[in-house]
This record gives sequence, structure tokens and C-alpha cells, in this order.
Amino acid sequence: MTRKLILLGIVAAFAVAGSVVIASAHGDEPAAPSPEDVRGAQADTTKADAVMEALLAEEIKEEQNPCTYPAELREIIELSDEQCDGALGQTLAKQYPSARSPNRSDVTCETRSQVIGRAPAANRQDIAAGPVAFYRAKEVARWDREFLEPKGSSELAPVKLPIIVASGSPVTLSLTDRSRRHAVLNIGRDRGRDLRGPEVTLVPCPPDAEVAGRPVGRRTIFTGGFRVDGPRCLEVAVSSPSLSSPRTREIALGRRDCGWALLVRSATLRRAAGQETVEALNTTVRLNLVPSIWTP
Repeated sequence: MTRKLILLGIVAAFAVAGSVVIASAHGDEPAAPSPEDVRGAQADTTKADAVMEALLAEEIKEEQNPCTYPAELREIIELSDEQCDGALGQTLAKQYPSARSPNRSDVTCETRSQVIGRAPAANRQDIAAGPVAFYRAKEVARWDREFLEPKGSSELAPVKLPIIVASGSPVTLSLTDRSRRHAVLNIGRDRGRDLRGPEVTLVPCPPDAEVAGRPVGRRTIFTGGFRVDGPRCLEVAVSSPSLSSPRTREIALGRRDCGWALLVRSATLRRAAGQETVEALNTTVRLNLVPSIWTP
């Protein structure tokens, strides 16, 4: 149904381009289409091919809300974020009541980029938030800033940072408003392109799941990480039914002046004990986070 609707506009363009020829058939001589009409018809044909290839590559379901399509596909069909957030988006949401919001998608145990074997054990260099661990994320603060600068025509540089999720409830990762202006989440999928966006829901594997005959274990690895426009203090909110409230963590990417990096570098603060100290720090520097070594 959706594919047919998408192509209706393209077919309509052919009808307009050919209307001159059809109408002129009643006259003495048929009028040839103008070069502009020919170029327009060729462009519409190219767009139709691109749409169908993208639909197949992304395994888009015919009953899926077009506003939930990947950004690349929505660009092809000229469906903007503003349209999805406006009246058109509301209309489509009513037509596809089971569809998710435009800025969210899920990566599940089955659709993730498959990793053979168990996730590595928890590490003091991880940044943890409830059931989520950003694997060895504290080390990224020491990365050479050059590696975090976009190269060539690319607007964003990849940051490979595995995300490990404990089995149980799904978790939703969301970049804060400030961070999403400079970065996107990037999660590897088994088929098709990586999922990129400001928000993603990760569904971990059940404890008895296997990949290539080997158990996944109680912690599921999701490959990928982020794509950024340069060294950043990136803020990520983690929410899940297993958490009473969202938890925000800051990841220092090639910078040592972020909240996380400052706390990790200070031996005095690392030795400080007690929740009162942590709460005082959050109040004074407005971090809204606590290092994983201070929280259960």
C-alpha cells in the first residue's frame, strides 16, 4: 500500500508530462514534449528506482508509517522532519497507529549486527547507566582530536564505542537537545545500513540466546557508537522500564574538560566517598550524573 502511494506522485508526473501529447492528438499535429518535460520524466524514473531499491535494502514494511523510514529514504521521497512533526505527521500517525515516532527505532537481538560470544566483563573504564554500559568509554577522552574530526565530504566522524545492555527490559538511548545538534547515535544492524538518529531503543537478547552455536550470555553487545562533528562533551540519557527515572551520562570525546574527564583526572575527587559529595558536585557543576564507580 505504502509503496503504491509513494509512486503515485511519480506516476502523476508522467501524466502531466504526457498530457501535451495526448491533448494534441485531437489537433492537426502532435506536439513533442519539451526538453524540460523529458528531463523531469527521467528524474522521476530515477527517483522511482531509488525508492524501490531503498525499500528493499531497508526491508521497509508496506504498512509502515513513512515518517519512520530512515533519513536517507525520507530524503528521496522528499518527506522532511518538519512535515512529520506537523499536520502531515499527525495524519500519517492516525493511518498507521502502530508506527513508532519519527525519531525512534528499535534494534533487537535478531536485527543487531551479530557478535559471536559473550560480552566482555564490566571494566572500570566503562561508563555505566543502569542496565547499560558504554564499553571503555572513559578512554575516549584521551583520543587524538584528529580522529574525531570529519574527513573529506563527510559531515560526521565515526566513534566506535560498543554498547552493552543487560538482559531484561529494552532501553532507550537519547541524545540531549544540546548534543543532538552535533552528533547522532549509530547502531550496527545485521542487514541494511546502520541505524542513525538522536534516539534508539535497544532490545537485549534473552539469557539463553545463541549466535553460531555460542551463548550470548546475560549481556548483549550492540556494535556502533556515535557519529560526531568533532571533539565533544556528549550527553546521553538512558531510560528503561527497569529504571525509576532516566539517567544521563556524559561521554568525553577527545576532550579533557568535560565533567567526566575532570572527575576522572582528579585523584582527590576519585577518593571522595559518600552520596553527599556526589550530590554536591552535581549541584555545583550541574553535571546531572555520577561516575559508575560511585553507584551500584
